[in-house]
Amino acid sequence: MTFSATDPSGGAGMQADLLTIASMGCHPLSVVTAVTVQDTSGVDDILPIDPEWVVDQARANAGGRAGIAFKIGCWAAWRTSRRSRRYWLIIRYPLILDPVLASGRGDELANEDMLDAMRELLIPQTTIITRTAWKRAGWR
Repeated sequence: MTFSATDPSGGAGMQADLLTIASMGCHPLSVVTAVTVQDTSGVDDILPIDPEWVVDQARANAGGRAGIAFKIGCWAAWRTSRRSRRYWLIIRYPLILDPVLASGRGDELANEDMLDAMRELLIPQTTIITRTAWKRAGWR
């Protein structure tokens, strides 16, 4: 199950995640976290999805399914929701963390609150974290 923002250019985000997951022979499940206005060079605007909707999408998708892993990309919508923060503390699936912290041209998509929440809530539960994400966050 991928948690991503849309990318109308198809080069990243939800569209790229779905293609990648399907190419690995898996059935992709999706949770939209934000809608973007972007092209292949960068993000012009981002509209986070209500955090309650993000949680509800995940619960509906995960309900009763076996063999699920979570892949987290852009998580802009999660920063303000206490409910979603509680939900992520009880993840029972393998977690792949590839957070989108900036666009390809350097547009910042994360703030300190998001990074703090990631450090506190997600990293302790992460099975795999991408090297690029690790370096962008300034972790050693």
